Amino acid sequence: MTTPDSQHNNYQGMPHPQFQQHPQFQYVAPMSPMHPAYARSDKSRLVAILLAFFIGGLGAHRFYVGKIGTGILWLFTLGWLGIGVIVDIILIAAGSFKDSDGRRVLDWSPES
Repeated sequence: MTTPDSQHNNYQGMPHPQFQQHPQFQYVAPMSPMHPAYARSDKSRLVAILLAFFIGGLGAHRFYVGKIGTGILWLFTLGWLGIGVIVDIILIAAGSFKDSDGRRVLDWSPES
């Protein structure tokens, strides 16, 4: 007897054959550096954290990483009265802050 789960066990880590027929779909292994969850931003974490610390209430760090919409929101709300800025500083320091393309801002050195 085959169940839907047992049909996919033969492919362990490989794309299902039906997806190989479509060249517009590119398979990226989940732990690959090319996977969007592990992509690195070209923005500097040092610049982002300094902008957030000194003028975070104006949304400068969000404008820097390309998040224009939330940068404007931070500008008009003073970084949600400072709470959002504190959260962003923690996220940047922890390496969890992402740019507008969803890539994590990880590198401390300035972009070259």
